[in-house]
Amino acid sequence: MTHNKFIKTALIAAITLATVLSLSLTGCKRDSDSGHGGREVSLTDLVSVTDVVADTPDMAVTQAIFATQGVKMTPITIDGETRYFAAKDGEDFECLGEGHKILGTQKTDSGMDVYALCSAFGYGFRDGKLVDEYGFGRIPTLLQFETDPATGGYVCTHYEEAEDGGEFETSVYRMFPRAVAKQALKETADDSVGEDIEKQIRAYAEAYLKYIGRDAKISSYHDEDFKILTDYGVSVEVSNELTELHWDYGIYVGSFERVENGERYVYYQLWEQDGSTPGNGKVTFRKVRDADGQEIEKIVYEVKGDSFTRIDQE
Repeated sequence: MTHNKFIKTALIAAITLATVLSLSLTGCKRDSDSGHGGREVSLTDLVSVTDVVADTPDMAVTQAIFATQGVKMTPITIDGETRYFAAKDGEDFECLGEGHKILGTQKTDSGMDVYALCSAFGYGFRDGKLVDEYGFGRIPTLLQFETDPATGGYVCTHYEEAEDGGEFETSVYRMFPRAVAKQALKETADDSVGEDIEKQIRAYAEAYLKYIGRDAKISSYHDEDFKILTDYGVSVEVSNELTELHWDYGIYVGSFERVENGERYVYYQLWEQDGSTPGNGKVTFRKVRDADGQEIEKIVYEVKGDSFTRIDQE
């Protein structure tokens, strides 16, 4: 169902490891702090996403979604129009985009309640493409705002998502007025609504590419065919151990990029087959600074059957 959470690289990768490499979801670094479904989010300690208080319900919802992800919105001008992107240092995704549809609003004594379907994708560079690495889609969400006395704008004080699984429908009716709840249940399964929200999200990725001056294809994780070591015949045991030893390199063969302390680094996990026996070969983990091509780390293992040996010069 479209309302269920999907943490694309972080969670799907962990699921792949769980089923293929016998690793559990508890090994997924971001599952605990980026999970969705039935959350009541405290906004007290999260970053201020912008210096401007939202003056419309749409912008208020946008700011609240970004705040729950701990990112700061940056305005840029593209073709005379103000657009935003939100980047995050040190994560596998470096650009966050959000999309939403407001289903209804209700004034309160202190401000406004908003009933919305909320989504967000986190994009990162993988094999040279800007790919949505993380995300959650079309989650019915109750957002409560108080009116800022100084500006008249909206400040989010409560952010609550519908429950996952069997409690989904019940929680939507608990959070929303009945008519709005019916609409939410219908539109979480409406592909045209999903397409419109994804267009909103993609606009952030487009703005980010323009901001950093880079020409790259924007792609979806589900449209790519990323491979892991077991796809090349490497045993479950070896793939499992190497992933645990070098979690920073992810689980996929190929390259991905991460911005760390303002500098871009490229992480490579490479497989080189030896002979005709599947699973016999060399695995190379390599970290390179993008600005000058300096190699920061290189680790090479020789793999034979159910064993591996480090062979690079330490």
